[in-house]
Amino acid sequence: MLRKIFFPAGGYNLLRLGRNFDGGYIVEEQSVRNARILYSFGVGDDWSFEEDFLSRNDVRLETYDHTVSREKLWKNVRRRARNICSMRRFFRALKEHRRFSEFFQRKRHHNCVAVGYDGPSSKSLESIIGDDKNIFLKIDIEGWEYRILDGIIENSNNIEGLVIEFHGVDLHRERIIGFIEKLPLNLCHIHANNAGKVDDRGDPLVLELSFTKYPAISAETVELPSKLDYPNDVNFDELIMRFDD
Repeated sequence: MLRKIFFPAGGYNLLRLGRNFDGGYIVEEQSVRNARILYSFGVGDDWSFEEDFLSRNDVRLETYDHTVSREKLWKNVRRRARNICSMRRFFRALKEHRRFSEFFQRKRHHNCVAVGYDGPSSKSLESIIGDDKNIFLKIDIEGWEYRILDGIIENSNNIEGLVIEFHGVDLHRERIIGFIEKLPLNLCHIHANNAGKVDDRGDPLVLELSFTKYPAISAETVELPSKLDYPNDVNFDELIMRFDD
């Protein structure tokens, strides 16, 4: 069972940003409305969350993901063009490049850089956000999130809202609990990623946690999964989370 600290303390005005199933997240409305910049760590080929966020609050966007860039997508187009037997893949690659180029322009910036530590191909959280305030953070970096937890806590006064995906929960359960305890933000939603399966106790191996600086609007009992939730993997049912009393 998950500790009670993983359960939201009350009801919030929640909304879903991003596509249904994998790629969408549930967040608290006021933290989205009051943000002045969106930092998104981990986008891959899906920026539906960022697109929905900006449709509600058109702030500056800074995304970080070393696996994708305009140049890498163009190289894929050129590679597909050399194979006349896969024209369908060529046009798909061309469409992805065009979609990326149309979205990331003006005050929407993509950085082909990893996040997690100070190194030649990566940046720390502190070096990225600098003195920015009224930040909303989206973090899905496949296990690297543990390297930046201290930085999130240290900069929490400047954060309006946060959604973060934790991987390997069975290995890092106590670190996550310590993070929740130290973070001066309110846990407003939790969702089990059903693509991550469960451990030998039946607890999810991957959790999506959403936080806000704003208090709950009611003490009503929270229903999990929420009506706004979708399973990450459409081929399997939602994972049911169990909590200590």
